[in-house]
Amino acid sequence: MSAKQKHYVALHDDIQIATSTQKLPADTGQTGTWQAGGLQVVQGSTITVKGKNLALSAVMTWIYQGGTAGTAPLPPVTDTANLSPGPSLLKDGGQDLLLDGDEATGMVDANNKIFVSSSQTLLSTD
Repeated sequence: MSAKQKHYVALHDDIQIATSTQKLPADTGQTGTWQAGGLQVVQGSTITVKGKNLALSAVMTWIYQGGTAGTAPLPPVTDTANLSPGPSLLKDGGQDLLLDGDEATGMVDANNKIFVSSSQTLLSTD
């Protein structure tokens, strides 16, 4: 029989983002910036902590705007990061839960990040 272990599970408010300060190589004028777009969190429906549903996955988008190539403006560039849980014995409706430390980076700029920083605990027997 194995011992009980603490798992730090994620609520919507535990999903954090970091927005890159890097410039795109195509932005020769170095005038553009990354801006946070929308955060979408998929929540479970079975387990709650303090009356709130747990997070199962999340997607974050960023938009790079204001860049120039010479004198011509660059079109906006969208970046996305998909935060998915790793395999776990903890499940909500058969789906794995996001846990503290789970993270994902943008597909265009790896400095755009979405991650879990959780203080919620749920005990489970492994």
